[in-house]
Amino acid sequence: MDTSLQKRIKFMREIEKIINKVTGWAVTFVTPEGRPFCPLDVTILPSYCQSIVNNETGMERCIKSNKLASDKARIAGNVVNITCHAGIILMSAPVFVFEKYIGALTAGEGLIEKLSSKKLEKCWQSVSDLGISRDIFTKNITKLPIRPSQQFEDMAALLNTMALHFAQTLITSHLKRIQAEKERQLAEEAKARLTMEKAIKEIEYKTLQAKLNPHFLFNSLNAISRTAFFENASETEQMIYTLSRLLRVSLYSSNVRALHPLVQEVSLLNDYIYFQKRRFEDRLKTIIDISSDVMAHPIPVFLLQPIIENAICHGLEPLNKQVTIETKAYKKNGYLLVELSDNGAGMTKEVLKKIKNNKSSGLGLSLVKKRLEVQYDKKAVYKITSQSGKGTMVQIKIPLCESS
Repeated sequence: MDTSLQKRIKFMREIEKIINKVTGWAVTFVTPEGRPFCPLDVTILPSYCQSIVNNETGMERCIKSNKLASDKARIAGNVVNITCHAGIILMSAPVFVFEKYIGALTAGEGLIEKLSSKKLEKCWQSVSDLGISRDIFTKNITKLPIRPSQQFEDMAALLNTMALHFAQTLITSHLKRIQAEKERQLAEEAKARLTMEKAIKEIEYKTLQAKLNPHFLFNSLNAISRTAFFENASETEQMIYTLSRLLRVSLYSSNVRALHPLVQEVSLLNDYIYFQKRRFEDRLKTIIDISSDVMAHPIPVFLLQPIIENAICHGLEPLNKQVTIETKAYKKNGYLLVELSDNGAGMTKEVLKKIKNNKSSGLGLSLVKKRLEVQYDKKAVYKITSQSGKGTMVQIKIPLCESS
């Protein structure tokens, strides 16, 4: 049982005892089914009612009477009186919380007038099968208080006030819980923002760490390129220019949120692949299949290169055969879908599990995943599948821009 429910039960039991002590009336909060909300305290009931509820069948009849009174009060939207199964007056005041009926406050166990012999006999017939002797019945029912009608009217007004107060108490408690939940959610969101900002700074720091002095680097590359030109080394000159383009983009894109059109990302991939083909020659085959209608779509700078690099390092290098790396991009269901696959060495289930849980020693794929989270706030999808000896596929789904 949760703490709030325990407090509510304790509060209701205290109210029931106080009302009984002050007025002599037994007040009970019952559910829409007529059952007492709190464990029933029989000591506040008259001896006549105690002898009935101590019997299981008698208790079920009392519950049915409570439900009958409760239903009528719910329909009327106000306090109602009925004669219960045992022949005494039962009052019921409905309790509504946010216009939803949650139960009723019942009170009674009294008579408006002294019972005639005929009514007394009728009451006896209604309880005679509950194991109560005729003498006990007569003794207990004659102890029931005979209350003037004004007392019933006053009690009806009190029940109505109590029902409204109880409803207001529950509403206030509910609103407090909602407020507490909102504050908890805001605290979690603030914590998530701080975590994300920390991740952004960490990625930016790693990028900055990897930088060389740009001016010195490009001046040196230009000097080497000119030397290659004068020496008629066209292949060397081309490699230097390609490397310059890659480094220039890398060094001037330290902002992890930087975007550029997919066509430029493909150009960077081609430059990177150009170098790798100089190294692996015929062992590396690449296919790039990009749909023309997504070429202009923006994506994070250098998002795909680490994936290609991973395919070469782990899919191609361990093998002595040709490996094909294929890059596809197209629209599908409101997303830009990019697929990078290879038919290389693949990964074991254990290695794949480590990568998915960010426990791999390699930074490339984990950084790709983190950049997608930073850029698209979990709206992007990153999926990697692999099978040892058959290859690996990485799928990236990026929400399409409205203009795309």
